[in-house]
Amino acid sequence: MNKNLIFIISLFILPLPGMGVDAFAPSLPAVTAYFHTSSFLAQLAIPCYTIGYAVSMLFTGIIVDIYGTKKLTISSLLVFAALAILMIFAPNIETLIVMRVIQGLSVGFFAVAIRAIIMSLYAHDKELLKSKVNIMQIAWSMGPILAPAIGGYLGHHFGWQSSFIMMASYAIIMAILVTLIISDSQTVRKNVNLAEIKQSYVTILGSYHFLLGVTAMGMLYAVAVSFNTVGSFIIQNTLHMSAITFGYCSLMLGIAWLSGSMANKIIKSYSFEEKAILAAIAIIIISIITMIVTHYLLNIWTLMAAAILLNIFAGMVYSGLYCMTITRFSHIPGNSAGLMSSGILFGCALATTTMSKIVPHNQVMPFIHGDIFLNLVSVAVVAILFYPQMKTLKYKLEHRF
Repeated sequence: MNKNLIFIISLFILPLPGMGVDAFAPSLPAVTAYFHTSSFLAQLAIPCYTIGYAVSMLFTGIIVDIYGTKKLTISSLLVFAALAILMIFAPNIETLIVMRVIQGLSVGFFAVAIRAIIMSLYAHDKELLKSKVNIMQIAWSMGPILAPAIGGYLGHHFGWQSSFIMMASYAIIMAILVTLIISDSQTVRKNVNLAEIKQSYVTILGSYHFLLGVTAMGMLYAVAVSFNTVGSFIIQNTLHMSAITFGYCSLMLGIAWLSGSMANKIIKSYSFEEKAILAAIAIIIISIITMIVTHYLLNIWTLMAAAILLNIFAGMVYSGLYCMTITRFSHIPGNSAGLMSSGILFGCALATTTMSKIVPHNQVMPFIHGDIFLNLVSVAVVAILFYPQMKTLKYKLEHRF
């Protein structure tokens, strides 16, 4: 068994869920024009995909434990690809949205299964597993970072259908590689105790720290996704930029988010709670400056400067909240991770849909106000969660400076 080869193939599958959102986002204005529909209905294609993904995360872990990983990975990748191809021939926007929900459901299966394969490969070495998990997180983030630029280029030159052709081709190639490389003996099956699962869910959902952390992460993730939904129209229709330009803008925001997340891991002199507090304070300051500057000077440069800075510190806060939330239930990691991911996706879908409905797709300032509001909601949650650590942080800062 070549563990390294299996691990590399798994890394290439991990960006696909994010690709389903971000490769399609630059084409939203083109989809609106193609189907002669409203911008709101076109934007729903993204949160509906996210809702399908969130729903599947609630139960796919149990199904993977019962039936194993290989067959579910292959079948769900092929379903994802088939739906991407069918969307090219969708007769109306409503049909496209329904297929996006089903496609989101399929994502949960291979996303969970491929992580289970990696966990089983390195379960014997905890330190090695930790390093592999860090690499997994970076691989997953490549989807939201690279897909908008690729999707913007394809959409500009070949039409909105090209992003779905790319998704289908990528998923089919991954399914073939899984079929050839991963043997049935490497698949993962476990005994499932439904009573224990129910009790663990009750325990997790009874923690207000968990619920508040998931709420804040959902709002922060919605900031990134709302740029891909509402921002796609703002940049292309209002600021008269191309889909390629929008793709590059989204690429820069993805890099900014990743930079904040990596900074949170690199900085060792503060606890992750203290780093989240400092990043939250930075978000407040940047939000105030953004409101003032954009009132007098509003263009693509001021919009992107504010968005990049907010994304850097949002990435730091998200990373801190993620560590706090996931480690709270380390004795039941599978169930807590599934509920956390599902909660984040549901919160993101709700916030993104609300933004799409409320914010006019041709006005920049309401879009900026909406993004700042989502950031400040997460800041308020950080203040509630980490209030006890504020005194310690104040003491550290006073003695350092």
